[in-house]
Amino acid sequence: MARAAQWGYRRISGELKKLGIRISKACVADILRRDGLPPSPERGGLSWREFLSRHADVLLCADLFPQEVWTVAWLQTAYLFFVIHRRTRTVLLARATYSPHNEWMQQQARNALWECDELEIHPRCFLHDNDSCFTKAFDAVLRHVGVRPLKTPPQAPNANAHAERGVRSANMLTEQPRMRSMPPR
Repeated sequence: MARAAQWGYRRISGELKKLGIRISKACVADILRRDGLPPSPERGGLSWREFLSRHADVLLCADLFPQEVWTVAWLQTAYLFFVIHRRTRTVLLARATYSPHNEWMQQQARNALWECDELEIHPRCFLHDNDSCFTKAFDAVLRHVGVRPLKTPPQAPNANAHAERGVRSANMLTEQPRMRSMPPR
């Protein structure tokens, strides 16, 4: 796995865990060292951080997250979809819906690309997570105009850190301040 797929000891340990084989990362690292394989970053290729910094001008980052909102009658879950440009950290698109169905998501991809045209941003990569709302049809809209969709690894929020930071900022804006009791006099 290390030679064929260029995986490091963490990835190999994680993949084996999915198959029900429990082996520590340290043990995998020892086996790789014994077989003459250095750690993954030393085997060549770009690290994820280098990839993001080298492609910042042509990279869009997106996320879709739920947010509880009060409507006239009850508490309902709304979904906020937003897209930011990696280099400038400009929010290109921020839309909300109560039902992020396939057609709506495809239209939001088109809207983001139209916004890029207006701002003269020429994206080549579109980074998003593995949410089920990011369907093959969504990715097809991007590929149709020459933008390569990139999915983050499962359970790796730091892979799309700029979008995740946007989620945290939005959540902080909507949180209610906590009531604190006054200290006794």
